[in-house]
Amino acid sequence: MAEKPKHAWWLTLTINPEYSKLDNINVSEFRDDWSKAIYLDDALIKKKVNSAQYAEFKQSQFSHLLNLDLNKNNINETIKVGVFEKKNNKKGIFLAIFENNKLLKVFSDSTNKGFSTLLKYNNTLRWYKCMNCGDYESIKWNGKTFTIE
Repeated sequence: MAEKPKHAWWLTLTINPEYSKLDNINVSEFRDDWSKAIYLDDALIKKKVNSAQYAEFKQSQFSHLLNLDLNKNNINETIKVGVFEKKNNKKGIFLAIFENNKLLKVFSDSTNKGFSTLLKYNNTLRWYKCMNCGDYESIKWNGKTFTIE
């Protein structure tokens, strides 16, 4: 009997942002039109998916939080992904970059509403919006700021 195709749970995952502050920072400081946000982490994903789906994620090389020195200043940046909700109730995903607990940069995407993940690949950071696709954006330091490609 043929194996049943895997359900792409990351495409239909629904996460409800519930916090007005993340890391003691008002979410309106991430973006002024945001009302709520939440970071994605293992505990949250484990609550939202079945055990096989969670095992699939844990067996991957993906992460929701990474510490890397992208700007090569000998201080690791902390990179986190999450879900936001705007004041108009529209949702999206985000990637936030911190250094010494200071928010440096936020990237957001309103086309995807619930899942994203990170992958360190060689000396680069990739932001994936699904698990089994080759579609990602690279986060880089251009000498002055973080950029997305």
